[in-house]
Amino acid sequence: MRVPKQPFHHFADGNLFLSLRPEMADSLVCPSMLLRRVHSHNFSATTTMSFSTRRANEWAGLVLYRTAKGYYSLLKGKNEIRLTKVLLGKKTIIATLPWKEKSVILRLVAKGATLTFYAGLSNDMLYQVGEVQSVDAVSDNKVNRFNGTGVGIYATSNGKQSINEASYQWFEYKEE
Repeated sequence: MRVPKQPFHHFADGNLFLSLRPEMADSLVCPSMLLRRVHSHNFSATTTMSFSTRRANEWAGLVLYRTAKGYYSLLKGKNEIRLTKVLLGKKTIIATLPWKEKSVILRLVAKGATLTFYAGLSNDMLYQVGEVQSVDAVSDNKVNRFNGTGVGIYATSNGKQSINEASYQWFEYKEE
């Protein structure tokens, strides 16, 4: 996403680390976000992440991104996992799930025009976060038609400086 002013990720011990920086997905800057292009209407994206914070402004997790004004994020914060939808620039918290564990598996399943988000400690024990969602926030629009939807990982300190990092053990994209 855009050209970074400084590196925001590195690899160590088999993990990918994303720095939590002030840049956010809903601004026209380069946030700490790594995406891969979505090629199907039926896919799943899953990641395992370790992240802890004591600050309310620090979040990291999974994102389905179309533009700065249209995306979904499933992020882990201080004491919860939060599903957020940004549609035409309006941010809405769809659901929250209390979460005190450092590690979490985050999953998004897309089937046609619907999206379902999950979180849990193992692939066998995932909880649905919120109701099934429409793809409306990431569907084609009249502006910025040259880029498509991407899915990936994202971390932010929401406008404040931070030295924290989120550690991603793996990320998987599967077309169904």
